Amino acid sequence: MKTILDLIFKWGASKREEFQIENVGVLKLDKDGTDYFWFGNIPDIFQSGIHLELGIEVDGKVYPSEEQIELIKYLLGNKETISDILFLYMEESFRGTKWEKKKEELEKMYFISAIEIKRNSRNVWVVLEPEVYVPTIFNFFPRFTLNDYNIVWSNV
Repeated sequence: MKTILDLIFKWGASKREEFQIENVGVLKLDKDGTDYFWFGNIPDIFQSGIHLELGIEVDGKVYPSEEQIELIKYLLGNKETISDILFLYMEESFRGTKWEKKKEELEKMYFISAIEIKRNSRNVWVVLEPEVYVPTIFNFFPRFTLNDYNIVWSNV
């Protein structure tokens, strides 16, 4: 098992800090208001044809914790579980409404486009994006907050 010390740290040509997580990709340090986060586009792990936006929120100009990195690797290694949780939740949320759809239909309408690990390493934000060439229920981005694989908030 790799530790955070096994990560490859380097300075990019733009003098911004960056590092690579093995089998995931390169993330760069950025600032959003007063918050710092590591951000990067990683390979298409959900077979949506689009790279996944990955963010890791941190306290200041520090590297992500080993716990955050392990959580990312775990989430990406269990992508089917994440997809099932989200799409089954959507199916249940729309059941009995005029927008009722089966999980399989929803999976054709939306894809996972972003994951952000919050600084407490417990909460994970996930964003779905509507497919361009597939009719969707709504033209909006379903968003979820997961805590230990339980959805604790959603805009669905």
